[in-house]
Amino acid sequence: GLGVNAQTLLVTRGCREMTRLGVAMGAKEHTMAGLSGIGDLMLTCLGDASRNKAVGIAFGRGKKIQDILNERAQSLQGVAEGVATAPAAERLAEKLGVSAPMMSTCAQCLRGELDAKGALEQCMSLPIKEDAPLEERKSLSEKARPFASHVVAALAGALTATVMGAGRRRRS
Repeated sequence: GLGVNAQTLLVTRGCREMTRLGVAMGAKEHTMAGLSGIGDLMLTCLGDASRNKAVGIAFGRGKKIQDILNERAQSLQGVAEGVATAPAAERLAEKLGVSAPMMSTCAQCLRGELDAKGALEQCMSLPIKEDAPLEERKSLSEKARPFASHVVAALAGALTATVMGAGRRRRS
């Protein structure tokens, strides 16, 4: 099964990826370490009321994304914003030249190109990189900064919950 250490690795990698994207959009690296970055990410990944986590767990248990979304719409359980933001964040990262393999993995799952087991294997086999400070870009407006933290926190949480769900499924 997927233990706490593996979950921690996925959340940490998601945090670093969202930070790279945020900094590329003009955010300060230290801002991403606060409530609007890692705080939102932790709530999304670990909170029992997280809609993204609920979608990820259902996906990890083998349900199709469209079936999950239809069930949620019929029961008024709410929209999981990571479903809509993951493909947008993937395109944004590509446009800005930011390495975002976890965001791409999440978007692949949503497009039906990858199942939860494949996503888990893909994310767990990513190379380990040095945690060096990121160079901050000053080219984007102040208005772009809040968008970066919201988008990447939601989708990183969705991916982390997806792969956490896959681990739970394997243990059952």
